[in-house]
Amino acid sequence: MHRGAIRTGLRVAALVAPLFVGACAPAGSARKVDGALARLEQFGFVPQGRASVELDLRRGAKPIEITEPLLVGMYEVTRAEFSRYCADAKPALDPLMRERMQDWTARDDSLPVSFITRSEAADFASWSGARLLTGSEWLFCAISRRTFAYPWSDSWQQGRANTLDLGLEPHAPTPVGTFEGGRTATHLYDMLGNVWEWVGDDSTGRVSPEAKATALGGSFLCYKTEIYREGSFWAEPLESGSRLEDVGFRVCAPARAWLLAHAAELEQERDVRPRLEAIGRRWGPSAVALLSELASSASGAARTSLEAILSGARG
Repeated sequence: MHRGAIRTGLRVAALVAPLFVGACAPAGSARKVDGALARLEQFGFVPQGRASVELDLRRGAKPIEITEPLLVGMYEVTRAEFSRYCADAKPALDPLMRERMQDWTARDDSLPVSFITRSEAADFASWSGARLLTGSEWLFCAISRRTFAYPWSDSWQQGRANTLDLGLEPHAPTPVGTFEGGRTATHLYDMLGNVWEWVGDDSTGRVSPEAKATALGGSFLCYKTEIYREGSFWAEPLESGSRLEDVGFRVCAPARAWLLAHAAELEQERDVRPRLEAIGRRWGPSAVALLSELASSASGAARTSLEAILSGARG
C-alpha cells in the first residue's frame, strides 16, 4: 500500500532543496529504568563532528554537525517508558492520547511510542533529564561524517529496517532494536524506519523552512528512501501538534554535563564495574578523550566510575 493512501492529507508533498519528502506509504529492552546506570546503558556515544554537507535554509547554510559529544538514546522511546513517565509525572495529556494508551498491552511494551505531539515528546525528554535532538544533530547521527545514504552504509540491504519493503502484514512497528544490522556505527537503532522521529528545532532553526516542525527517518508506512542523497535529506514537514500512527522520538543529552551530574551515582549498584566497562567498550575510542578529561578532574565515586568506563573504551 502506498503511504499516500494511508495518510492522505497529513503530509506536505514538496521537494525542498536540500530536503526531499519521500513517496511513503537482541530487541531493545523496555525494562523499568530506575537509576543512572540503567539509563546510561541505553545511551550511545556520538562524538563531536561535522559532515561534509550543509542544510540550505534559504536564509543561510547550516552545517550538519554535533558541536559537543552527545549521549543519544540507542532506541526510540518505548510505550513502556512513556507509560512510566505518565504514571510518575502525571502530565495533562490530550484525551486522544489517553484513549490510545488504554489499548496498549504489556506485550507491546517494547514498541516505540507514537501518536504523540512534539511538545509531549519534549516534555518526556525533559522529565528524563534529556532533550530532543536538533535536526542537524539527528542527521549527523544517522549519516555520520561519511554522509552515508543509510545508517549502515551507502548500500540498501533488505531486512535492516522496518519499512514497507519488509513486507510485514499488517503494517506495524516492531520492538525497538530489532534490526541489529541496521544500527549505526555508534549503536543507534531504527534511525531508518519503524517510526519517524520528532526533532526539537524551533522556528528559527528548523530543518525545513516550510514546516512548523519536522520528523526524520521514515517509518513502517514508508518505502525505503535514502536519508541522504545528492545533497538532499529525507524529512517530514508537520504541524507540531500532529498525532500520527508512525511518528515517535528518541532523546539525547550533552555527554559532558550528563556524566558530570551522574558519575557519582553510577557506583551505587552492586557489581557495577563490569557494566561500566561494557558501556565503555561499546562507546569505543571516540569517547577516550572526554572520559580521560573528566576522570582526571573528578574524585571519589565519580572518578572510580569514569575510570571504569574509560578502561572499557580503551579496550
